[in-house]
Amino acid sequence: MDLYSRFSVLLPLVFGLSALVPCLLHTALAETFIVGDSQGWVVGSVNYTAWAAGKTFHVGDKLLFNYLK
Repeated sequence: MDLYSRFSVLLPLVFGLSALVPCLLHTALAETFIVGDSQGWVVGSVNYTAWAAGKTFHVGDKLLFNYLK
């Protein structure tokens, strides 16, 4: 196999992997936040503005709303 053939086979593989790695890292770094922490989602009992002020949210993070039915 000559150099051109090797390059033409490896180049798409390298580009494909370089595109896949950031997607996997983004998913692995996603975080789940429980809104209201231990108190959960209870309207009127938690200052949600203060709760959110201490957190940094990123695209892909999840907000979990725990509440009583």
